[in-house]
Amino acid sequence: MRLCARRKRCHLFVADVHPVDVAMRPQRFSDAVQAIADNSIDAADAEELRALLESQNLAAIDKFGVLAPSLSEMVGAVRFDRLRDAIDNLDFQLGAELLRQAVLLKSAASGGA
Repeated sequence: MRLCARRKRCHLFVADVHPVDVAMRPQRFSDAVQAIADNSIDAADAEELRALLESQNLAAIDKFGVLAPSLSEMVGAVRFDRLRDAIDNLDFQLGAELLRQAVLLKSAASGGA
């Protein structure tokens, strides 16, 4: 869109974007997505969630929401679905037991580390 008539210095309204910035934006975005995908649950997070579940603390719902992507990867789809159903139904004791079993299985699979 041109806004001047017969002037020597007519300019279009264009955002001042440096070409290097434009080229790097998608990479930065994918780096952020990759960082989220690489985020894995550690023993302290699993223990905190299990403790919240065992104490019937509703904060377990929020903690589960934060950890859900990592938990799904850690425990597998079937176990994750059972855990999610238990938490959705506020059956926190079952959720704590399922999480405990999943952590034990993961520990056994990694050689007890």
